[in-house]
Amino acid sequence: MGAPIDVDATGIGIWLRQHVQPGACVIDIGANVGEYSALAAELVGPSGHVYAFEPAPETAAKLRTRFGNVAQVSVMEAAVGDVTRTVRLYLDADNPTQHSLGSHNVGRGGGAVKVQQRALDDIKGLRSPDVIKIDAQGGELRVLQGAKRVLERATPIIVFELWPYGLKNLRADPADLLAELKRAGYTLFKLALDGRLKNETQIADFLAKPSRWRHIDVVAVPQHRLDTLVKPAWRPRPAGWLARRLRLVRWFGRRSGGLNGSN
Repeated sequence: MGAPIDVDATGIGIWLRQHVQPGACVIDIGANVGEYSALAAELVGPSGHVYAFEPAPETAAKLRTRFGNVAQVSVMEAAVGDVTRTVRLYLDADNPTQHSLGSHNVGRGGGAVKVQQRALDDIKGLRSPDVIKIDAQGGELRVLQGAKRVLERATPIIVFELWPYGLKNLRADPADLLAELKRAGYTLFKLALDGRLKNETQIADFLAKPSRWRHIDVVAVPQHRLDTLVKPAWRPRPAGWLARRLRLVRWFGRRSGGLNGSN
């Protein structure tokens, strides 16, 4: 577990290869060993830039070794969240991709370390991103809350993991995460394993049947990019549709006692 993956066989990797252009800026939050950062560095080329954020000290050290001679990659040893401060990172003894700021989000506990957390809005000299990829093991809403000025200024495409159980353990509601993006003018799509974008109805269907480890990847597209990224047949539902659906999901979740702990 935790071994390097073939990014070209993943929905995120296929999507990045199709849409990231030379000269672009990509922020990779939760870079781990750098597979997606390496792909992004290849795609943006020497005129672009990649910021690889990774909070785990040992993993960040591996990233610095890997990208030491790659000028377009900046390795940032930090978690990303709502405010800049010191936080506790809980380590997974078996799988470094599951390190988390939530103690219940790791599979087998491997202790904890104190790490620096940065809010994107607080980072001086950060290039305006074209794409932000977020795999923060439940910390995705906190990332957005600390990046409001960046999102307003750059309106990047955001590709993120939606893991309801992980969000709940960090006192976040999946519906609040999606609503935050909708308020910022984004249209949401489920990212399929073949890199295609699926209608937001599939996101609501996923949230209606939660379990501990189930997650999906979501692409949030700003309004001005819809014409170039989304086919007419995949146009979003009328305004307010997802919000109404998510209210139903919340209601049923309360009635059933919320997320269950089954795999």
